[in-house]
Order: sequence, then structure tokens, then C-alpha cells
Amino acid sequence: MDAPDPRPVHQRVCVLVASSDNTADVFRQVAPGFQRHWPDCPLTRFVGLNEDAAPAAGSGFTPVLCAEALGWRGELARQVAALPRQFDHVLLFLDDFLILRRVDTPALLQLIELALARELAYLRLIPELHSLAESAWLALGPDRRSRPVSALAADTPYYSSLQLVLWRRSHLADLLAAPGSIWDFELQRPAATHHAITVAPPVSYRHVVERGLWMRDAPWLFRRSGLPFEPGAWPLAPWPQLVRHGWRRLKFAAIGYAWYRRRLARQAAR
Repeated sequence: MDAPDPRPVHQRVCVLVASSDNTADVFRQVAPGFQRHWPDCPLTRFVGLNEDAAPAAGSGFTPVLCAEALGWRGELARQVAALPRQFDHVLLFLDDFLILRRVDTPALLQLIELALARELAYLRLIPELHSLAESAWLALGPDRRSRPVSALAADTPYYSSLQLVLWRRSHLADLLAAPGSIWDFELQRPAATHHAITVAPPVSYRHVVERGLWMRDAPWLFRRSGLPFEPGAWPLAPWPQLVRHGWRRLKFAAIGYAWYRRRLARQAAR
């Protein structure tokens, strides 16, 4: 068995924001949230771009470039490969993650240290989603603080979700090497077990872009974050998007992923 890596977290883990020149204006909008809400970040920060490093200027991020147009998977794979070799784990943000309030850095580092000590390949830094009934049932179980990290069930939908995740760098590279879109990526079920936290998330954030449109509530979310909102060339989604989003959340609160799990079970039985 290999001896544990004695290096401190900041020498093994870096932040990477997955972006590109096409979405650099989204990154420009959310990047100030790192300075405002994570001023004590001890990790080196990088942003993935193509040829134009200008969006990273003054943001506190170092650009890692992929000059070729290879699609989401190919470009991110090149950007991950371009990170300094010392970093064996990556805290991966997407470029539309807007941080909403102060990051709990001590809690985040504690979770990262736990993941490194247990050699986890994937640690999702938000708890697994459940319906209201499932959440109430879980609340009656053992104290969740005694088990801050839990393995995801094999039938967990979006097993490789691209929420905020601490990735073992080699594991992320392996999954990026497979074909498919960003949505296909999240459905992958590798041999390595994926985990999620069961405690309060140390980073509070929201997606603010969906299918090339600012979420309808993006202006309100930026105000909540204490940041200006300048949509630039990206249009704001029409009001029905917000209604659909609210309806999906209500439906999930009622039934959770039960329908998705049934579909997976039917597919496995064929």
C-alpha cells in the first residue's frame, strides 16, 4: 500500500472553473463572487479558456488554454491536463455557478481533507437530493454529523453530476475521455464509487444560465449575492421558464427521483 501523501491541501488541490471563450462573459459576471464571498480561499484558482486569456485578467484566476475547438469534453480534458502536475485533485466549478454568500472555508477544507484521507474519487459538495418525505425519514436516522460523507446508491440519477465536486484528477480525466455531451457525462456510472456530503454545503451557489439563456431570476440572484448584473449578449429567459422551474421543484419535493429510479430498474431488467 502506498504511503499517504503528506502534502497540505493547497499543494494537492486546485480550483478550476470550466469555461471557454464562448462563455467567457458569463465567467466575467460570476468571477467577482469569488473575491466577495471567498476572500480567504487558500487554493490556487484556474479558469479554462480557448485562446483569449483576457477574461481572467484581474479575476484572481490563471487561464489554462485549449486552442482547438473540441467540444465541451475535449476542451475540458485538455484544460485539466494543462494544470500543474502537483495538483492531483480538482475542485471543479462550472462557469455559471454564482456564489451567493460567504464560503465556509474551514468546513470545506475539513471535507476535502476527509476525501483525501479516504482517497475518494468523487465527492459532491452538496447533499444528495431527496423528496420532502425522504428527507423527513432520513432526519429520523442517526446523527448525520457522525457521517458527513456517504456513498451514492448505485441507482442514483445523475451519478456523475457536475454540481460542485472535488474530483480525483485522474478519475475526471478518465470520464472526460468517453464520448458524449455534457448531459451524457452526468449519466456515467464508472466502477469507482461516488460520494456526496450529508451535511450543510460549505459553498452556497446557484446555476444562472440554462441552454444559452440567463435564468429568469438571475437579476435577483446577483442582487442577493451583492453583485451587479450585466447580461451582455446573453438574453434573459422568458417568464415561463421560471414557472417551469418552480413546477419541477414542486414535483421533485413530492416524489423525488422515484420515477427516474423506476425507469432505471426497468432498463436493467431488459
